[in-house]
Amino acid sequence: MSVRSILLSVAVLIAVSVTGVSAEPKPGDIYAEYVWRGPYYNASTWQRVTDPNAAAAGARQFLPNRRNRITIEDLDRAIVAEFHIEQWGATRARRTQRFA
Repeated sequence: MSVRSILLSVAVLIAVSVTGVSAEPKPGDIYAEYVWRGPYYNASTWQRVTDPNAAAAGARQFLPNRRNRITIEDLDRAIVAEFHIEQWGATRARRTQRFA
């Protein structure tokens, strides 16, 4: 890590701690959590995503990757909406993964 990135990280941490930024709902906030529960196309409890350029012989059976659409109908008066995506990278070679 360079000195510049360390200093930038420290500055961000100080700014966050001073302003009291928190991801928690505050008193008076209306909070609703929506959890995607499928449909799962190629596994029973998780979604596999395969690199279209994968060299492994068995990878082609999982292509093309499906798109997951999440529709939430009652956000028409929402002021803020946040989402959390959990990603498992499997190996260190997967450093170029991205969401599209």
